[in-house]
Amino acid sequence: MTAREKTERDAAIFAARARGLGWARIAAQHGVSERQAQRIYAEHRCHRPSPIALDPVAVVEEALDGLAAAVEELAELSDSTSHDGVRLGAIRARVDVLTTRMNLLMAVGVLPQDLGRLGREREVQEVIQTITRVFADHGVPPEVQDALCEALKGRPPGDGRTNGYVKGDT
Repeated sequence: MTAREKTERDAAIFAARARGLGWARIAAQHGVSERQAQRIYAEHRCHRPSPIALDPVAVVEEALDGLAAAVEELAELSDSTSHDGVRLGAIRARVDVLTTRMNLLMAVGVLPQDLGRLGREREVQEVIQTITRVFADHGVPPEVQDALCEALKGRPPGDGRTNGYVKGDT
């Protein structure tokens, strides 16, 4: 076995275990003992960056990219099959992936937990933009503008972050 083939095999063993396959199945598929498969997996884990060292934003972006790819693959599967059961399964799986994506965006604070807040927050932002424009036209000091914006957003002035919006995002 060449070095390249070994590298590919080892990566396939790691990926198989990451997908949740059992050691006996992995060993049989790759022609190694269970113990050797476990060693290969452990070695690969040691060479990965520690989860503590990972950039959380990059992790979320990677997850979102993976979910987008899954939606695309499921859409292609749904379009390319003539079997109604496969098509229905792909559609259901796509809905599940989209739900997972929404849940992830809520969990990281991109979307509010209560999606009904989006409409209310958009209305508040429109009011704030209008008031800010009028205040700017009439020379109202920025501190007064900020205090009113924070009050409209329902938070005490001074923390710079209100209902998911950063002060100055008006």
